[in-house]
Amino acid sequence: MSEIANAMDDRQRRIGEHAADERLPWATRALGDVPADPEARAEWESKAAQLGAYREMFGYDHPGEAIGPEPGANSPEARAEWHTALAAMAHVEGIDVRNLTDGQLLVRRRAYEAETSWAPKHVAEELRVARRQEQFSRIEATRHDHEATAAARHAKSESAALHEKAARSWATLGQRATEVRHKLAAAHDTRCEWEVMTEPTRRLARASDIELKRRGVLGRDDQLRSAEPEGFVYPQRDTVKNVWVQPRLDGTVELPRHPEPLTSAEREERALRVLGLTLDYDLPELPLQVNEIAEYNRMRQAEIDERRSMRIPAEEPDEINLGEAWSVVAERQCEAIIQPPNP
Repeated sequence: MSEIANAMDDRQRRIGEHAADERLPWATRALGDVPADPEARAEWESKAAQLGAYREMFGYDHPGEAIGPEPGANSPEARAEWHTALAAMAHVEGIDVRNLTDGQLLVRRRAYEAETSWAPKHVAEELRVARRQEQFSRIEATRHDHEATAAARHAKSESAALHEKAARSWATLGQRATEVRHKLAAAHDTRCEWEVMTEPTRRLARASDIELKRRGVLGRDDQLRSAEPEGFVYPQRDTVKNVWVQPRLDGTVELPRHPEPLTSAEREERALRVLGLTLDYDLPELPLQVNEIAEYNRMRQAEIDERRSMRIPAEEPDEINLGEAWSVVAERQCEAIIQPPNP
C-alpha cells in the first residue's frame, strides 16, 4: 500500500510538471501563467497537480476548463475530489467587476435582456400537475376496475357498468396525461439546458447591475429588464363574488380592490383545465397551448444545439482551441431518495 501511495504521489507530481512545461490551456486559465520564480513555480505545479489528478481520476478531458461543474451527490468520491481541486484554484467565488468602466458594465448588463430574449418557456408547474394527474388517473382506473369486479360478483350489474365506464374514463385521462407529460418533459429539459448555458452571462449582468447602482450611474428603481416569453396563459379569474363589507358612518362602503389570492387547490384545478386533464374534456386532440409551447421550446432546443457546437478559438492560430463555448449542459443526476414500500 505504501508503494502504491508513493506511485500515486509521484504520478500527481509529474502531472503538475507536465502542465507547467506544456502550459496546458486548462491549467493556465485556472491558475494563471506559470511563474518564473522557482518557488512560485513549484507552488503552481502543486496546484496544477491537484487539478490534473482530478481530471485523470474521473475522465474529465475538456481542454479549456480545469474541473468543470460540480458532480452530483450520487458520486461522493468525485464530489470530494472536486472540492479539493476547487480549493487549489486561484479563482474566488463571485464576480469582481470593480475594475470595469461604466460603459463595459452597461454592455454586460444589457446582455441579460439579450439572453432572456431566446429563453424557452417555463413549464415546471404544469409538468408537475400533469405527472400528478397521470398517477392519480392510474390509481382511480385501478380502483374502479376492482369496484366493477366486486359489483359483478354480487350481481349488481348497474353498479358494475357505472364502475366500468368510470374506469375507462380515468384510463383515457391517464393516457392523455402521459402524452402531455412527454411533451412538457422535453420542453422542461430544454429550459434547464438554457438556464445552465446562460447562467454565467446572467450572473455577470446582475453583478454589473449592482455595481452600476453602487456607483450611482443607475437608480435603485432601474431593474434588469427580462425579455423572457410568457408561458401558459390562464383565463382571467372571475372576481365577482359575494363579499360582506362594513358600511362607513356616512353610508358609503369600500369594496376590496384586489382579489383574494388563489389557494393551491384552485391553482392546480386551473392548470388541469388549461392542460385538458379533466374528465369533462372530450376533444380528441390536446389543447392548443400545449402543442404551441412544446413546438416553441423545440425550436429553442435547436438553437441550443447549434450554440453547443461553437468552439472558443485560441489566441494563436496554430494552438488548439479552448473547447466548446457552451460546454456545461444540464444533465439529470438521480440522487438517492428514500422510497417507502408499496402497500
